[in-house]
Formats: sequence, C-alpha cells, structure tokens
Amino acid sequence: LRGIKFSASGNAEPVAFVDASNKPDPSDGKCQYGYCIMWMGGPIVTVSKKLSHVGLSAAHNEYMAMHWANRKIAWMRDFLEEMELDEMLVYPTLNCGDNQAALILSEEDIVTTGNQFIQVPYHYNKEAALMGISKHVYVPSALNLSDVFTKCVTSQVIDELLPKLLGYSVCSFTLEQIRLQRDPAKK
Repeated sequence: LRGIKFSASGNAEPVAFVDASNKPDPSDGKCQYGYCIMWMGGPIVTVSKKLSHVGLSAAHNEYMAMHWANRKIAWMRDFLEEMELDEMLVYPTLNCGDNQAALILSEEDIVTTGNQFIQVPYHYNKEAALMGISKHVYVPSALNLSDVFTKCVTSQVIDELLPKLLGYSVCSFTLEQIRLQRDPAKK
C-alpha cells in the first residue's frame, strides 16, 4: 500500500469512527482515544491523543472520545457548508463507536452511579445528536477503523483495517450504514 487513496466509489457522505482504550497511562491515569473521518473512501481527519480527563470506565472513556469526534464533525460540516457542498449535509454525520453504553448515553438522558461523574462539556454528544450534527451508531470492534489509533493491535487487525483506512478497500460497513440511515425500513 502506498499513501492514501480517495475514490468516487467511496462514501460520498463523511462518516466518523471513534474509539478509546480502557488502559490508563500509569503516570496520570488517562487513556488513549482516536477517531477518523472518512470521505470518498479515504481519511480526511485522523486523531490519536490522550484524553484530557481520567475516565472511570470503558464507557466513560468512549463517551469522552465521542465528544472530541463530534466537535470535529461539527467543524467539518461547517466547512462543507461554506464550500456549498450541502448535498453532503442532508443527513446527520454518522459517528460510529463500539461501546453500547456510551452510544446509549449520547442519545438518552439517564443518570446512573456509573455515569454521574462525567464532566458537563462531554454531554455535547447529546446536543450534537439533537441538532442533527451527528447520529451515533454501533460498529462492531472488528470493523472500527479507529481501533488502530487507541492501542496495540495484532498484525491480523492491521491487515484487515489498514486497507480500509487508507482507501484501498471499500468499507462496506460505512456504505451499509449510510443506506440504512436514508431508508431505515430496509433493516
């Protein structure tokens, strides 16, 4: 594989993938997170950083990571609007994550003993969903392209995800999720 490949057969609407590790850095207790935004088959944004706050669970870490991805999604949508590419903004941008608890929390107002300590700004996830900026959907971990940004992965995972991440193999999950968003009756 050489470089990044974009293609007209790729996704015409941007799609984000987000993930967070649940393995804290022993020096400060913070975990790694990452996300990528795919467009036309290739990545237009990739991020791999340490979270700003200590997470108290896997769902907490994933929810904080979703916040950062949602902020970049909002920026990207504003940018596409400025370029008058409104046809790509008809639907909310899919924000695909592999933690069910974090996805549910981003859509519903529930307070539990496990999530009551989440810092208020991270609840931008809920606002992004309500405003139609993003739609949070589940992606199995094996298909989560951002998995490579958060932890050491096996060579098999690299062999599976890297061609999709670089645009050399169409990510069928992305195209299927876009189709389902347009026509939920086809589930």
